[in-house]
Amino acid sequence: MSTIVLTTARSILQLSLLILIGIFAFRIKLIRKEGILSVNNILLHLALPATLLHSFQMEILFENKELLLSAFILSIMFMALNFVLAYIIVPRGPGCQAARASVAFTNNGFIGIPLLTAIYGDIGTFYASVSNVVGCIYVFGMLPLVLSGSFSLRDLVTKSLNDKMIVCLIAMLLLFADIRLPEFFMAPVGNLASMTTPLALISVGTILAESHFRDMFSRRVIWFSCLRNLLLPVIAGLCFRFVSSDPVMLTSYYVLAATPTASLAVVYTEQAGLPTEEISGVFLLTTIASAFTIPLVVLIMSMI
Repeated sequence: MSTIVLTTARSILQLSLLILIGIFAFRIKLIRKEGILSVNNILLHLALPATLLHSFQMEILFENKELLLSAFILSIMFMALNFVLAYIIVPRGPGCQAARASVAFTNNGFIGIPLLTAIYGDIGTFYASVSNVVGCIYVFGMLPLVLSGSFSLRDLVTKSLNDKMIVCLIAMLLLFADIRLPEFFMAPVGNLASMTTPLALISVGTILAESHFRDMFSRRVIWFSCLRNLLLPVIAGLCFRFVSSDPVMLTSYYVLAATPTASLAVVYTEQAGLPTEEISGVFLLTTIASAFTIPLVVLIMSMI
């Protein structure tokens, strides 16, 4: 349990420093309002596609194909539960799109991978990587639709069939066909992928710098944060037990289910032109609180 607490706290501290850099850069006008669009374009159309391809080409996925199916099932179950419960729990009304996004999409890559690697080594990295791969497909396919509030066939094609999803499909075919791309190609892809977290968090920092902090910590923000960090992970954890009895796999997915709101949900909300105060507040609160709530969820699931 102490490993979970310390590693989560370290990940959150690193994340917070990058957010503070974004706030500071915006305050001193190193990044201006018109420059945020360029930062987000680099993030969305260069760094994120590279992250997707790099995630699917991780050697650990090729080496553990016998575990892929059960890990994929748990990951898909986790994403589906998040989506369905977000729509059940968050009522229709003003700001419901961003509120649902704050509950439905998690930061399981940035926090989940280092955390599970520290706890379980290679097998933890594997489960976190599979969840991250499925999470990428889920985020880039569904997040634009959730924020638009429309799931029409036209929106499904125009919003979901984007450059990230095309890269996902290609990368998935390469994985299951056991095709590894050459190192001279993957090295620059890895360099681009390494930009994703800093760019996303710096972008979030610039959004926070413009936000009114009084609006970011309303009762709604606290409620949605409790849903994201506590209620949904426990519901998901109970459902996981119908798929697997492996204690390492189950604990890994308890941790992943308890990760906080995704930073990309904030970035996409800004891109969609929707108010960002509420989702920024949920992102901040769930991220800070996850140092306590991730170990708490694991403890609760061990006692049930």
